[in-house]
Amino acid sequence: MIAQYESIARLLQAKRAEYKLNQRDVAKAVHSSHRTVTGWEAGDRIPHAAMAYGLADFYGLSDDDKAKFMAACAGAMAHSRATKVVDEYIAVAKEHGLKICSRQGG
Repeated sequence: MIAQYESIARLLQAKRAEYKLNQRDVAKAVHSSHRTVTGWEAGDRIPHAAMAYGLADFYGLSDDDKAKFMAACAGAMAHSRATKVVDEYIAVAKEHGLKICSRQGG
């Protein structure tokens, strides 16, 4: 579980550095707070489903990478909260034409 959080945090840090942004820039762009972005990048928090998609989109990830990122976030959330949270990730992914797990069917 810890490795999952760290890989999500590392990805977010790397993408922010790639775009030469600071955490406040990211927070403003995705309509969040600096404190929340800091938490994501420290591995203390995981973006919720809609925010995970928004971050992946903001950073220009391909559909395949968006799906992988959302699946990673969903997996991390499933370890820390009720399993129903995973359904939120599945719904957001499906809304954007992405498949993140076999539970989605077809």
